[in-house]
Amino acid sequence: MIAYNKEWLANELVQDEINTALGLKLVQPQEAENVNKAYPVLFYSPNIFIRIGLFVLTVIIAIFSIGLIALVSFDSMNENFASLGIFLGLCCWALLEMMVSSKHHYRSGVDDALLYMAVILLFSSIVYITEPGATGICITACVIATLAVLRFADRLLAVTAFVAFSGFFFFQCMYAGNMAQQIAPFLIFFLCLACYFISVKMIRQPALLFYSGCLKAINIASLFLMYLSVNYFAVQEIRQEFFYTTMHNRPELVEEVAQTPPLPLAWLFWIFTCVLPLVYIGAGIVKKDSILIRVGLVLCAAIVFTVRYYHSVLPLETAMVIGGLVLVGIAWFLINYLKNPRYGFTNEAENDTENLAKNQLESLVIATTFSGQQAPDADTHFGGGSAGGGGAGGTY
Repeated sequence: MIAYNKEWLANELVQDEINTALGLKLVQPQEAENVNKAYPVLFYSPNIFIRIGLFVLTVIIAIFSIGLIALVSFDSMNENFASLGIFLGLCCWALLEMMVSSKHHYRSGVDDALLYMAVILLFSSIVYITEPGATGICITACVIATLAVLRFADRLLAVTAFVAFSGFFFFQCMYAGNMAQQIAPFLIFFLCLACYFISVKMIRQPALLFYSGCLKAINIASLFLMYLSVNYFAVQEIRQEFFYTTMHNRPELVEEVAQTPPLPLAWLFWIFTCVLPLVYIGAGIVKKDSILIRVGLVLCAAIVFTVRYYHSVLPLETAMVIGGLVLVGIAWFLINYLKNPRYGFTNEAENDTENLAKNQLESLVIATTFSGQQAPDADTHFGGGSAGGGGAGGTY
């Protein structure tokens, strides 16, 4: 299903492992060089600066080309540019397939730009033609993004598909009635929780090795969306938005209800808002999971923002200065405390030593180091015996 050369993708993973081991001084430079030569990666993957330049250049060329085609086809298309958009999206997809299969582009900027242009053109054109509601838009985005992910394993589109999938359930709840609206935050919460555990389990599947990056992206997105679904500010603002939308559609209710009714179980959402990031951090410490720790630390800022939005205690400048000083102090203390590893934590750069599979890595190094270096002498001939050269027949 994936468009890229699977052998080269596997070789790239091997090179990443051996280069990580080299950085940890688990292997010698010559051994790492032998492994890299034995497992070549022939993709065209330039550095980040060239990748950004090629991305921008490809987008500019695509926009000018699409504009020129649209101007030429203005009269013949009778202003029905949606079908032209689908055609151009398919052209971008076909050109992407050609660049990947023949030119071997892999995260070069060109393939990224063509992929996003194809997805945007197809999505916008289909939505323009079908004019679906919010749930239809989410379904369309989820289907197109999922197909693109299966073919090209793009992380951004993986997150897009997951958010669209969650959005479908959210809008279904919003349009299902008052009871469904009340429980929608908890339904989205448990949906994201299930997606988190499923993605964690799927990452360990060998068959999904090439999609591990996409699954990690979904893993992180599910943690953020899980928190957002029960954050007091998010729930209150979304509820207020839907309330005023209802008032706009039913003006006879405006006189009866002057303002948004109070949020049910507000205390529970405040607990989730303040406690869930700390739960992430605690679970990350227990499980030695850096993703949980980092997401929890980022969401601590969301706690501060939410509390201060409704309960301002200090001026903004004073609160920011005090918060910055506290964070710097905590960071300084942890850096000094973790100079020597304690309880499985260290301030050294993160490495994946547990996933290096040291026994397999050692076998790989030995195999690539000695393979092809003990070539038989030109005068040496094998075989000749009646038992495959073993001399059982009296001859060697």
